[in-house]
Amino acid sequence: MVDPDSVVVWTLLGLAAVAAVGLLFLGPIGWLVAGGIVVTTLALAGYSGVFDDETQAERRNCEHCGAPNPVDSDDCGHCGATLDGA
Repeated sequence: MVDPDSVVVWTLLGLAAVAAVGLLFLGPIGWLVAGGIVVTTLALAGYSGVFDDETQAERRNCEHCGAPNPVDSDDCGHCGATLDGA
């Protein structure tokens, strides 16, 4: 299993490299592109749950769509299906 902290570190290092290339070589258009890549990557990391405080044990997946849900939830937050054993 991948350690979430190492994913964050490598992601930030990659973003720093993209930003450096954008700032040094690509001019104003490159600055905008590099900024967009940084913002998009951080947004996607937020959606993936990398920055969540909950551990894997505190979540369970929906049997219908597979989305992670808190253990105490009765319905799936993504598809609305009733979670068995709630």
